[in-house]
Amino acid sequence: MSMILVLHIVTALSSLALSTLAIFSPSRNKLNVVYGLAAATLASGTYLVVSMHASLVSSCTSGLLYLVTVSVLAMTARKRLLN
Repeated sequence: MSMILVLHIVTALSSLALSTLAIFSPSRNKLNVVYGLAAATLASGTYLVVSMHASLVSSCTSGLLYLVTVSVLAMTARKRLLN
């Protein structure tokens, strides 16, 4: 169980770092990796909530904040890529 938690945290931090990097140096490959990492983070977070019977409210709030942040960063990078 702890290995999945570590993987979840590393995946989330990697997607945040890469989406921030993609703003300054946008590329289609970086954005595709960001999308994949965000999906993996969402999937592992869902698994952790279900398997650990964690508080749904706090988990969903954190997950929503994460997804909004990554989405805004990815949209900004995508706009810069298209311009």
